Formats: sequence, C-alpha cells, structure tokens
Amino acid sequence: MINSIILNYINQEINIEYFYTNNCKNTILFLHWLWANKDDFLETSNNEIFKDFNLIWIDFPWTNRSTYLKNITIDNLVEILNLFLEKLDLEKVILVWHSMWWVVGLKFADKFPSKVISFVNIEWNLIKKDASFSWYISQLSYEKFKEEFWDNKSLYDLSLSLVEESENWDFLTKFINLFIPKIYIYWDKSEIPTLNVLKDNWINTRCIPDSWHHPFIDNPDEFNKTLLEFITNN
Repeated sequence: MINSIILNYINQEINIEYFYTNNCKNTILFLHWLWANKDDFLETSNNEIFKDFNLIWIDFPWTNRSTYLKNITIDNLVEILNLFLEKLDLEKVILVWHSMWWVVGLKFADKFPSKVISFVNIEWNLIKKDASFSWYISQLSYEKFKEEFWDNKSLYDLSLSLVEESENWDFLTKFINLFIPKIYIYWDKSEIPTLNVLKDNWINTRCIPDSWHHPFIDNPDEFNKTLLEFITNN
C-alpha cells in the first residue's frame, strides 16, 4: 500500500510518501504529529470497521522518505497538504489530526473550509499553555536541541513555528467557531484546562479510557468505535 507522489512547491519537487486504501466512500485523512510518522495509524487504518472508507495516512516532509524541506513552517504544511489533495483529486476529506499538528489542520480548515467534511482533534494545543514542549524547544539553540534530541532541523524549525502561531492565533476560539462537524478526543490521564469551555460551547468531546498520548494505539478498540461513530453521524 505504500505510495509516493511528487508535488511542485516553492520552485522545487518534493516527494510525499503515503499509504492509501481506496474503498470508494468518504476519505479519512490521518495526519501524524511532529515526532511521529504515518505508521502510528496503521492499526486504526487496517481495522475492518473502516472498510467502507477511503483511508490515507501520509509522512510529512521531515519523515521517512518524504523530502526534507529547509526552514519549514506550519503554513508550508497547510499548502503542501492542499497540493497533496489536489494531486490525488480529492475534493473533500475527514481530517484526523494528532497532538501538536492539529494546528495545521485548523489552519487548513480555516483556509479551505469547503475541502473538510469534518474535523477530529486528538488532544492538545488549544491554548498557548498546551504548547509548553515547543516553548521549551524555542529557548534552545539548534546545537543544544541536537544534544537533547536529534539532528533534524525540521523538527526544530516547526517547533519555533508553532510557538509563533501560538502567539498570533487564538486556537481555542478558532476551533469553537469552526463551522464544520468536529470532535475533541482526549485520554483519561490528561489534564485539559479548556475542557469546560469546550463543553459550554457544545463541542463534541470524548474521553478514551485506559490510554495515554496515543489513544489509537493504547486503546484502539475504544478509539476506533469513537471515530467511526463520529464520522458516521456527521
């Protein structure tokens, strides 16, 4: 199922690696967070309960065999995602985002609302406080970052970009006002300072029990049931 596609972006060709199962219904697009890759969603995507949906999960341009891009930003990822959907001739998708990169999905849905059927946010980054890890990285030089983590400039640059977005965008208000079906999924061991605000604004929220930061891996049965119920009803 591994595929790759060439996109023309900022006067260069970039390769994006992805998995794709074409089952001729609505398309669910799974998008990984900064420190992960498309393989995170293998178990969910291979589950029989999603057999009636097209499923795509991609590697962003710092992961596996996707092309590395210098000085990459969140806005770059928004444009790359749009080019990717256009190249595959996908007019609308159900967006499923995990952790810190749901911000890319939020900006994509804000800029291209007609291309998003519904929006699934799996935890984090509703307020600036939630981006504490990226704020920590932003205080490091790249040399120090390499010492503490690893030598991947994209991870570093994107953390800086997320901090900048946190300063300039009101994520919580944007998410609440997003005029498409949406759900906020979180795990039972996390603390969500904005949970009451979401519920007060009638946002669909679901807790996945017996899980941690990767509910689709930690408790796949409950996560898959929750996801299928949401996308079927919306």
